[in-house]
Order: sequence, then structure tokens, then C-alpha cells
Amino acid sequence: MPAARTLELPMRIEGSYAINASAERVWGVLLDPEALKACIPGVQSMTETGENAWKIVLTVGIAAFKGTYEGDVRISDADPPRAYDIHVEGKGRPGWVRGVGHIQLVPNESNSQTEVKVAGEATLGGPVFAIGSRFAAPAAKLLMGQFFGAMKDRIERGS
Repeated sequence: MPAARTLELPMRIEGSYAINASAERVWGVLLDPEALKACIPGVQSMTETGENAWKIVLTVGIAAFKGTYEGDVRISDADPPRAYDIHVEGKGRPGWVRGVGHIQLVPNESNSQTEVKVAGEATLGGPVFAIGSRFAAPAAKLLMGQFFGAMKDRIERGS
């Protein structure tokens, strides 16, 4: 009997978010564990496992991707306050994800506003993608928008 085929979906992730704050302020909040915990949609717990590394548990409530996921998040290649890479691996009953994103902070000339540019690649897999692959990119964009919207609010109100 042949082995069951694992479904995998490669996906490109991109976005750009304007935040009314200096690059240094944006950098500090983007890498603050308490801010991350408050702004990641559905986060249940976030435990530091090393420098710029965390175990995370989150619940997603979007279409076929609904479920609880456990995983690891790690920051690498940090170049304060300009850029860093974020590595994500997670799995849950609905499926799994692994990917890397490059985060770039671009201040305007007066350093009063910072554009946060996100570009990355992710691979999603598991049984959920047999039925939900066409929803994966919109779901990822929605979650990323919720995260950066919450970060923007937090940074601009000075929390």
C-alpha cells in the first residue's frame, strides 16, 4: 500500500505598514515579548526559550484553519533598527506551517514615520490544505494585517 501523500502549499507573504513613530521606537516594540504576546492574533501563551526565541501556542478561528497551533518563533540576523528575519514553525490538528520572513524598517527623512516592509516564504501542509488551499493566502494576509494593526495602535498610543 503506498504511503499517504502529504499536501504542501508554498506561499509568498508580502505587506507594507506605515507607523507614525521613529524606526528605533518601532524596532523596540516589534521585538518586545509583551507587545508580541498582546498583538499576535489568538496567542494563548508565549514562553521564551532563548535569546529572541519563543515557544508559542495560538488559536486560529479562520475557516478550515480553525484550531490550536503550537510552534517556535525565532529572530535572526538582527540589524537594529533596520531589519531582521523571523523564522516560524508550527503545527496543529489542522496542519503545519514553516517559513521565514524578512522585516525591514524604513524611516522617512524626518524619522517621524516608519514603513515596515514584510517579505517572506512559507510552506503550509497537512490535511486541511486539501480543502482550504485557496483560503491560505487570504487567511495569512488577514492575520498579518491584524498583527500589524495592533502593533501600530500600540506604538502610536505609546504603550
